[in-house]
Amino acid sequence: MDSFELIVDAISFAYGKGQPDIFSELSFSVKAGDALALLGRNGVGKSTLLSCLMCFNHVQKGHIYCNGVDLISASVKERAKLIAFVPQIIGADIAYTVRDYISFGATLRTGMFSSPSKEELEKTDAIMEMLGIAALRHKPCRDLSGGQRQLVAIGRALLQDTRLLLMDEPTSALDPISTSKVEELIEELKKDYTIVIVTHNMQQAARISDKTAFFLLGELIEYDNTLDMFTNPSNPKTEEYITGRFG
Repeated sequence: MDSFELIVDAISFAYGKGQPDIFSELSFSVKAGDALALLGRNGVGKSTLLSCLMCFNHVQKGHIYCNGVDLISASVKERAKLIAFVPQIIGADIAYTVRDYISFGATLRTGMFSSPSKEELEKTDAIMEMLGIAALRHKPCRDLSGGQRQLVAIGRALLQDTRLLLMDEPTSALDPISTSKVEELIEELKKDYTIVIVTHNMQQAARISDKTAFFLLGELIEYDNTLDMFTNPSNPKTEEYITGRFG
């Protein structure tokens, strides 16, 4: 049995001393093969939580374990071997070619001053083929559409060769066709990855996630089955959010 698991153990975070907690003693877990949607309105702290999981922001209390490793005390290189991050979209001013940008996923594991090996470049080519962007390999990222840049961002995360993918609103800037393509890709990736996706889109959560955690002003309401959240909400706050009554 695959024992891989992300365990978030009673973490608390505030932006500064004396500032109110964004969340306090927050706990949840995601097992191998699961896709968890962190669902909630804009501005409630979903992306902040994701930044804490990546250790971009440092929690004041608690622990975050990935495959038994405490990410908070792990080195940057150790974390890069365990967890990969897909931003909302990569910058429109990036001059690197698609192939070069994706290949940087290898240097996150091996060190920023190392060059991708022949094997890593072969993996880069295979990932581009899988994502359907091989024809763009020599094109600068700044010349790509938003949907194409999002696929490139996912490609770099895949080259890190981790078991856990964290995705921050991966389709927020995309048109419907590109959104559908990325959602189909996420569905395929669930076979091999544990995935945490931040989204404010309830329909998207229903389409691509197995489990949902409704995030509301520091409170996390978990549902082991995403469908249950919509058909049998166990918390009045969830029901208010679903029906649009939440102010």
